[in-house]
Amino acid sequence: MDKQPRTTRNLASTRFKLREDLRCSVHEFAGKACHVIEDPVCSKFFRLGGREWTFVSLLTGNHTVRDALDLANDALAPRRLSKTEIAKLCRWLVESKLAHAVGPEANDGRVDPSAESPAPEPAAPKKARRISPFSIRIPLFNPDRLLAVVTPWTGWLFSVQCLTIWIFVCTSAGYRVAAYSDRFVADSAGLLSPSQWPYMIAIWLLLKVVHETAHGVACKKYGGSVPQAGIILILFSPVAYVDLTSAWRIRSKWRRIITSAAGMYAELGLAAVAAI
Repeated sequence: MDKQPRTTRNLASTRFKLREDLRCSVHEFAGKACHVIEDPVCSKFFRLGGREWTFVSLLTGNHTVRDALDLANDALAPRRLSKTEIAKLCRWLVESKLAHAVGPEANDGRVDPSAESPAPEPAAPKKARRISPFSIRIPLFNPDRLLAVVTPWTGWLFSVQCLTIWIFVCTSAGYRVAAYSDRFVADSAGLLSPSQWPYMIAIWLLLKVVHETAHGVACKKYGGSVPQAGIILILFSPVAYVDLTSAWRIRSKWRRIITSAAGMYAELGLAAVAAI
């Protein structure tokens, strides 16, 4: 008598198919290779280990879960996947709308109806999100085309040669501030007086534009895209932002670090020049 649970039997005979518009690339994290799945509709990225991807890559709609598991475990031996791991993985794929059930099993009540979830509609990212009073995101425009024009002219800022110059300038600025600290402190005394506020606001706005543009240029230079820019109200204090989600697409760890640090890099460079 077969004592295998009905849900397990149903899952084993189900065929799942990954969405055709998904993109996958191999990256390295903590010294280990992994696969990053990009959902271009929702601008989301998901990371899978090599073992899990071996199974997931077989979900083309032609194999049942049982067949895909057998094929994957033949390739993975002795690091085989368990049925429990596969059940959790299939559920996650469905809930994340990365895959759906196909064939008669999808419609005869033998699997969870959620497995039939189709790919999200293109308008899905624009649906209203839960609003938190502590962090409110206000998208303003898509800067990707503008950055595509700017990047060929400014991408050199992230070259090794420019980094060498940046280190020299910042070191010189630090020396001059230390050498003339008394004058530096004296000149800063009236910085926050009301008469200086218009200048402070203008400089702050300029620095935020430079900061976020630097992030965007670095991301574009290394193959990413920047689909959104706007303002985040953190406790009702405005902070500019650009959407760098696609930086996950960049394979080089160091290039992802450069993209994340680009804003600080640009602001420190300007501050060093101003100090000198």
